[in-house]
Amino acid sequence: MSTMFVITAIAVLLGLSIVISSIAQMQEYKESERKQLALQHKRQGEQTQELLDELIAVNLDNGLRVLLINHMIDQYNQVKELLPKDFDIESLLHFAEDQLKSLDGQVSPNSFIIPESDQAITKLMINLNKLRRKLSKIKKEGKVGHDEYERYNTEINQLSLKLEIEGHIQRGKAMAEKQQLVTAQNHYQFALNQLLKSSLEDEYVPVKEQEIRDLIQSLRESPSKNHSLSKTNTKTTPVADTSTIEDDSTQSEG
Repeated sequence: MSTMFVITAIAVLLGLSIVISSIAQMQEYKESERKQLALQHKRQGEQTQELLDELIAVNLDNGLRVLLINHMIDQYNQVKELLPKDFDIESLLHFAEDQLKSLDGQVSPNSFIIPESDQAITKLMINLNKLRRKLSKIKKEGKVGHDEYERYNTEINQLSLKLEIEGHIQRGKAMAEKQQLVTAQNHYQFALNQLLKSSLEDEYVPVKEQEIRDLIQSLRESPSKNHSLSKTNTKTTPVADTSTIEDDSTQSEG
């Protein structure tokens, strides 16, 4: 066996080992990439479920719930394609599909449950913002039409406005309990102005308007002598942005 043959054989073997190693590395890279993509889809599905759970009290339109659940199912199915041996994804899929079946034939609610605390209202506002972003993502994926998207987006905006109004009412009540009555009236007045200039058309408007007016009137009838409340007409009085609302403690006493 000649020296040249041995050298050539060694060179071929080295070349083959390099090729095999490169192929193995490429396969490992693709496998890692596939797992990362699967985890992203899985997390998207889980985040959608968390959002649905957080927004139970809001009583979303059933059509919007169906859209979100279908988005979740789509994410889990993509995980199933990428990682067919992920047994956990089957249970997540079944749970999502059961939710979808439970909505079949149900009538959409026409009201939402009002949270009892300012903190709960703030949390819901944050989750509604997440819902807006989720809906926008679904639209970009072509999974919802323009008209349907606009309808759901309007619903979310109206819910946000109601929660903003409720938040100021809750803050007003909290200030009234502390005898910071000027601040309380500012919150009530802001809530009333937001309500009156809104495009809301359901029964929420007259009911909430009367509630706020009654709260303002109760402040004016308060026996406390440590405040000075405005007697202006609540139907037309403009109120500054919430950033200008101050505690009574920062104002000079008359």
